[in-house]
Amino acid sequence: MYSMNEKISYRQMKRLLVFDLFSVGTLVLPRLVVSQTGYDGIPAILLGGLLAVAYTVIMLFFISQINGTLYRYSEESVGKILSFVVGILYVFKLGFSCVVMVQLFSTVINKTLLAESMKYYIIIPMILVGGYETYKGAEVRARMTELLFYIVLVPIFIMLIFGLKEVDLANLTPVFASGAKQTIYGSYLVFMVFNIIEFTIFLKPYIREEKTKQEELKKLFWNAFHAIVIAIVFFLLFFLLTVGILGMTGANQSMWSTVNIFQIIEVPGSLINRQDSLILGLWLLSIFTLISGFIFYLSVILKEMFCVKHKNTILPVILVILILCSMIPIQQEQLFQIYLEYMKKIGIPQSLVIPLILIVVTKLRGKNRIKAPKSAVILIVCLLAPFLLSGCSKHVEIEDRDFVQVIGLDMENDKMKTYFVLPDLQAMTDQGPTDDTDKLIKQFEGDDYIQIEEQYKLQSEKLLDYSHLKAIILGKEFAKNKDRMKSFLDYVESNYQLSKKTLIFLADEKAEDIIKMNGDIPNGIGSYLERLYQNNLGNSEKKEIVLASLLQVKNNSDQSIFLPRLQINEKRILINGEAVFHHSTVETELNAEESIITDIISGYGENARLFVNIGENQTNECVAKIRQIQKKLSVDLVDGKPILTLKINAIGAVEKGLENYEGLSYSQKAKIYRDIETALNDSLKEKIYNQMTTVMREQGVDYLNVYRSMRYKNNSLYQKYKNNEKGFLSEMQFNIQVTIDLVE
Repeated sequence: MYSMNEKISYRQMKRLLVFDLFSVGTLVLPRLVVSQTGYDGIPAILLGGLLAVAYTVIMLFFISQINGTLYRYSEESVGKILSFVVGILYVFKLGFSCVVMVQLFSTVINKTLLAESMKYYIIIPMILVGGYETYKGAEVRARMTELLFYIVLVPIFIMLIFGLKEVDLANLTPVFASGAKQTIYGSYLVFMVFNIIEFTIFLKPYIREEKTKQEELKKLFWNAFHAIVIAIVFFLLFFLLTVGILGMTGANQSMWSTVNIFQIIEVPGSLINRQDSLILGLWLLSIFTLISGFIFYLSVILKEMFCVKHKNTILPVILVILILCSMIPIQQEQLFQIYLEYMKKIGIPQSLVIPLILIVVTKLRGKNRIKAPKSAVILIVCLLAPFLLSGCSKHVEIEDRDFVQVIGLDMENDKMKTYFVLPDLQAMTDQGPTDDTDKLIKQFEGDDYIQIEEQYKLQSEKLLDYSHLKAIILGKEFAKNKDRMKSFLDYVESNYQLSKKTLIFLADEKAEDIIKMNGDIPNGIGSYLERLYQNNLGNSEKKEIVLASLLQVKNNSDQSIFLPRLQINEKRILINGEAVFHHSTVETELNAEESIITDIISGYGENARLFVNIGENQTNECVAKIRQIQKKLSVDLVDGKPILTLKINAIGAVEKGLENYEGLSYSQKAKIYRDIETALNDSLKEKIYNQMTTVMREQGVDYLNVYRSMRYKNNSLYQKYKNNEKGFLSEMQFNIQVTIDLVE
């Protein structure tokens, strides 16, 4: 049974601190650290954690000197007038922090989960739910956090661990390049997040007392220390994933760039199509804990300042003021920058100076139950709170939405031409295919994608919905226009409704040609492209090319990816080769045979077929299929020039070409196998050398990402050619070694 004595345990205190640190730190910390320290975010986070531990010790010293609440202690120390000033300083800090967090979180929710809602409809329920938790008291608030602790943190932790495989090490290097001054300043920004530990000085009167003061302080320290360690683990994971996946530019692009990684990370075997929405929903639960914390401590201080019998008496006034302040129209970036400056110059120093002054003055002067409802009811309220917010939005029925399956992008007369392919709902409901398939394709023209969406709104009575988007097809001319591509990708990066896991294809010529095939394909082109991709590329170890891949190239100027090329052949859509997407544009294209060579170079050549001619007049064609392949690529500086060494070791089997050699002895067959192996090795070596020479040295395209990998593989070489990718590629020499062993 619960005691309902308005007291919480040390474990509950620890979990409250973890939730408070987690909710705000994981959202803003990666951007804060990147903006100041660049690649040296990990040392800054660790150093910030050490500062937090030291700060905890200082807070415990203050707690050991203060009997009862901080405000009552200040009255005894400096009198009622000065203690009122102290109270005002803390009320402003807590109130300002609460408003900033409400503004920040409501903006994130508005941009992600509730794009159709007015922001005010998110702010009001958020503050009211926080107020409700405060009304029920410290014990109920702590109990709710205890119940939600593993429900929230475990799924997010699992998702982050799976996301580590998506990290590109080149995005995290070189380390220790920012300088000690910037790293120290970055650690101070990290410490600003840990300033939430200050809550312990207000929370102490609500923690169950131990037998001795020493035992209380010991338990307070170790539980606060554990909370800091847990928070640091999450902060490091979020930093590694945000910067490692989005790159330095992507991580620094917006305050909530962290949210984008939820769309990119994929958990194996996930049964939910948009698992990012589930993770965001869980993360929102921790937000209510933080907001209710600000409101709770505000009510405690104001109750004592105005000598109110119970904190709940003044709670409605607090909620009204917070709602009104949160509705002040101001740019989120501007508000957050003001808040950062306040915390750096006033908020953090205040946390240390005020308690210290009170204790010194006291030394110099020689002075040394609320009934709560069942926890299950509160749990249900908190679990439903993020989803109840949607009830305030402008709901649009399914029949009033246009569900886009495929988007096609072309250039025509210096304008962006866009095609939206809609599903054949008639066919999907077993009523047979629609007679007029042209109605399923809507096309618009404009200067950019925002203008096209506005045209759609003006010309259609339905809402454009991307929740079923399966693929985006880029026309060749559009993909080669760097400005248009960058404009489109900038829009995608800021629009959470467009799933970052949407497949990307390049049309052989125009996207329109592929789009017009929609009426000839059962179930539409969207489902067809999805199956086509899985059948051709999905079974290999190659990384899936999705919207997130394009964003990574945009944000990492030296990164390259391969876009699968679509071609129409006898009214069939095929994947025929690929194109190198580099510097936010298509820089070169590879046909189907050249793509196989690229796969082999990259180590993805299993099941690839190689063709070679043997015999006296090279008339006997042999086909060998690779079963296993290993590659090793390294770059060294020899005689002042970069030498790329590529070693390919593979095991294969002959599928065709041995028919003319039946009846031969074992030794004769062995010689034939050696001849085929020699021909295969020489042929593949020549093709690899020619491709690398043409693409890398002559065209200056780092299609294998060799240059950027030097950041962590050979930093001295990278420093020699820093900011000189073209020079690095033009001077490169190649040493190709190929060994293919054939087995029966």
